[in-house]
Amino acid sequence: MRLATPAQNNGGLSVNGKATRIWPGTGKPGMMSNSLGFAFFSRMLYTARDYLKVVPPVFNNCTVILDQKDEKEARDLYWDARRFEHEKSDEELEAMYRKSAELNPWVAETHIMLSQLLYKREAWSEAAEEGVKAIKLLYDWGTHWDKQISYAQWVGFARMCHMRAKRREAGLKALPSQAISPEARKDAQEVTYLQDIMAEFEKYTVPESLAEKNGIKQKKKLVSSLVSGNSSKL
Repeated sequence: MRLATPAQNNGGLSVNGKATRIWPGTGKPGMMSNSLGFAFFSRMLYTARDYLKVVPPVFNNCTVILDQKDEKEARDLYWDARRFEHEKSDEELEAMYRKSAELNPWVAETHIMLSQLLYKREAWSEAAEEGVKAIKLLYDWGTHWDKQISYAQWVGFARMCHMRAKRREAGLKALPSQAISPEARKDAQEVTYLQDIMAEFEKYTVPESLAEKNGIKQKKKLVSSLVSGNSSKL
């Protein structure tokens, strides 16, 4: 058996040789050695689909093959938007994330970033829809693509994106808030309690009709556990 070299499949790390990269790397999404995985998995699942007892919901139930060039361009657009956020206008960032999502619509994190930009320009309905897409993809994959933060955090913020956009669409404040006490002054700043946010998550759970359309099952226990940090109890 021939041993692999660092340039082949170990991301630049080497046991006996000289490392070509410093751990943990830049955090740029992608697989080992800067290669990509969505195109490979889409092709593999497409060919295996007819032989699977349970067909995964990813890639439109394994019926679509993602082009590797599209995947790379989508990844680079996402990464550039993340890196140069403070150097670009919101319009430029929105265009970058939109293009990235068009090229590779199976990345949840892209939809979360786009949802935030839509929320900033008060496109409440579209921001909520992007949040729904992100939630579906995170549930479909059962993991996250951008490893800079945890899966639980991505799920929690996708839920937040959806909930606050739906509240604003209904003419409410972004987050539920109340006076800190009955004796508080009328001009005192209101506070938001975690239990109220969790209640809003339940209230603005993806409607059954939209859930069926997007393939999302009601996973209230999972969502509550992830957001509250108790996923280890599942």
